Amino acid sequence: MFSSGDDVVVQTLEAALRGEITAQAKYKAFATQADTDELKGIASLFRAIARSEQIHSNNHSRVIRHMGGDTSVQPKAAQVHETLDNLKVALSGEQLDISSIYPAYIDRVDTHLDTRVVRTLTWALESERSHAQLLERAIALADPNKGRSWIHDSRIFYVCTVCGYTIDIPESDYCPICNYPRERFEVIR
Repeated sequence: MFSSGDDVVVQTLEAALRGEITAQAKYKAFATQADTDELKGIASLFRAIARSEQIHSNNHSRVIRHMGGDTSVQPKAAQVHETLDNLKVALSGEQLDISSIYPAYIDRVDTHLDTRVVRTLTWALESERSHAQLLERAIALADPNKGRSWIHDSRIFYVCTVCGYTIDIPESDYCPICNYPRERFEVIR
C-alpha cells in the first residue's frame, strides 16, 4: 500500500499518463487529417509529436508500475477539424502543458525526492517546449499567402527515444534534454 505521499505521486503520474495517451491519439488523428489535406510535412510533424507523447507515456507508466499504480488508461476521443485548426488546438494544448499542467505536476511531486518521478515529468515538460516551437513554425507557414514550404512536402523529424525531444534539424550530437546520442534518435516521416 502507498503512503499518503506516494499516493499523491502516483495520482499525479496517472493524470500525466492520461494526458499523454490522449495527446498521442489526438496527434495520430491530426496526422491522418493532414495527409488528407495534402499537408505532408504537417502530417509528419503530428506523427513525430505522437511518437514523443508515446515515449512520455511509456516513461510515466514505467514509474507508475514501479510504485504499484495503475497504468490502464483509455484515450479520450479526438475532435478532428481542418489541419490549420488542428495545429492551433495542438499548440494551445502544448502551451497549457508548458505553462501550467507540467509545472503543477512537478511542484506536487518535488518534495517527495524521487528522482525517477521528477525526471519523467521534467523530460515531458521540456519535450513539450520543442513541440510548441515546431507547431508555431508550422502555423506561421500555413498561411495560404506564404506559398509552398516544408509543410506541403514529406519531412523528416527526429525524436529522442529516451525523453521525447522532437526536432527537425538536429543542432548537436546529443539530446539537449537527456544527453542521449542523436544518432540513436528515431526518424519519423
